[in-house]
Amino acid sequence: MNSAHTRARGSALLITLTLIVLSSTLVAVLVQLMTRSSMTTQDNLRGMQALYMAESGLEVARATVGGSLATTSCTPRQTRPDIALTTVSVGGVVQGEYQSSMTYVPGDHTIPPTWTLGSNGYAPSLADLRGRRNLTWSNVRCTASYAPLYTGNVDLSSFSGITISDGTDNRSKWRDTKEDCTQCNAVDENAVNVDATYTSFPVFVPFPDFSGWSDLSAPPDVDISLSPQIKMLDITGNATINMSAGDYYVEFLKVESGVTATFQILSGPVRLHVNRFTMAGNTSSVGINASGQPIDFTLFYNSNLDWRGTFDMKGVILGAPGTTAQIATSVFTLNGGLLTQGAITLSGPMTIIDDDPAMAAVTNIMGSPAPVRMSAGTLTEN
Repeated sequence: MNSAHTRARGSALLITLTLIVLSSTLVAVLVQLMTRSSMTTQDNLRGMQALYMAESGLEVARATVGGSLATTSCTPRQTRPDIALTTVSVGGVVQGEYQSSMTYVPGDHTIPPTWTLGSNGYAPSLADLRGRRNLTWSNVRCTASYAPLYTGNVDLSSFSGITISDGTDNRSKWRDTKEDCTQCNAVDENAVNVDATYTSFPVFVPFPDFSGWSDLSAPPDVDISLSPQIKMLDITGNATINMSAGDYYVEFLKVESGVTATFQILSGPVRLHVNRFTMAGNTSSVGINASGQPIDFTLFYNSNLDWRGTFDMKGVILGAPGTTAQIATSVFTLNGGLLTQGAITLSGPMTIIDDDPAMAAVTNIMGSPAPVRMSAGTLTEN
């Protein structure tokens, strides 16, 4: 009996010891898991702190580059050194540090100036490094020019078929322009926004009294240099309209359906003022200043445009306040700018080629130095 009791007590002791060992092992595993979790949390926290530091450094670099630009030129006023190690503290407690770099590439007549901005963030510090992030903002471009498309529209729901090209590709020249360009209405990837306006605009005078003017029709081909004031220019068949440097006034310019009208600029600059301009049918075709430069031709309209068919022009189109433009062309190509204080209704594709000659033409019309624009570039994180 004593032997059986002794065996029972021994088994209970063995079970108890086994449970103690298992419990100790489990506690050790749990402590290790909690320690690892705490370390992972701290690593993530340090990583986020370092990222915030890197973002701060990048913003400082961006502001430094912007402050170094001349107001009307992308050329820096002076060379800016890299930003030294900077400590960020809140309430006397160090949150992290950052360093920034700025590399400037001058560019040439085909490639605009660019910057590469870099920033390293450290947490809690470079000396006590537990978190590090690097941000690089590459291909940050600068352009000193006005936007090639401006409209007084409030509703831009129809502006979905616009392509802004620099003549070599179909990308939009500027991005994030609402933030970076506060002095101008800016074209962006979605087409156009109207949150900002040009600080100046050519002054439109009332269209002259045309009651005593004569009508003119074409064909045949006609040189209107000797008839600079026309009540109605009705182009009823394929014709070439020759124009030399000067100002021309046409109260009603109409291109009939199925007609190809070619406006040839013999010498510039030519300024054509119209009250109304109509392309009457979907098979109408108008070409203006095909062999010239955008700076050679400007079309002013004081009332309305109603265009269909095909339109191709080198130059600048200016619309007066209160005007309307109904553009329902199947092909619309403009090497220059379309700037109107009135409204545009667009129901077809529109391509605007905004190369250096186009920028020069728009700046010339505006009569004041162009604002400086910077693109957002490409942001990468390491």
